[in-house]
Amino acid sequence: MIKINENYEKIRFDLVFSYWIFLWFLLYSFKVTHHSPKLALIFSLIENFILFMFMLGGISTWKNIVYFLVINFVIKMIPFYFVINEKLKWDDFYFLLLVFSVYLIWMGINVYITDGKIQINTIESVLQNKNMTPGMYILHQMFD
Repeated sequence: MIKINENYEKIRFDLVFSYWIFLWFLLYSFKVTHHSPKLALIFSLIENFILFMFMLGGISTWKNIVYFLVINFVIKMIPFYFVINEKLKWDDFYFLLLVFSVYLIWMGINVYITDGKIQINTIESVLQNKNMTPGMYILHQMFD
C-alpha cells in the first residue's frame, strides 16, 4: 500500500479483484482471451449491490456513494452491458477459478505489505469514507 497520510493508506490497483476483472474484460474485448468475464462481473455486481446497501445504511457520504456508483458503472456495468447476451460456458467458470486462484496467490505474496487486511481495508474504506481504494482516491483527488 502507498501512504496517503498518517491515518490512511491507498490500496494498489493490483490488490483489488475488481480491477483484475476489468483487465480481464479489456483482454477479452481485444480478443487476447476467449474466456468471457460475464460470470465474474455477475458475482462482482452482486457483491457491490450488497456493499451499496451497507453504504446507504451507514455513515458513507453522498459524495462517496456517487463516486462508488460512477466507478462501478465504468468498471462493471459498462463491461457487463457488452457481455450480457453471451452464453455462460463451463470453461469461463473454470477460467474464473484460475484467475481468482492467481489473485489469491498474488495476495499471499503481498501479505507482508497489507498485513492481511486488504479486504477489510477495502470495505472499511468504502463504508467509512476513507478513500483508500484506487478509484475513490482518484475521484477525490480530481473533484475535491
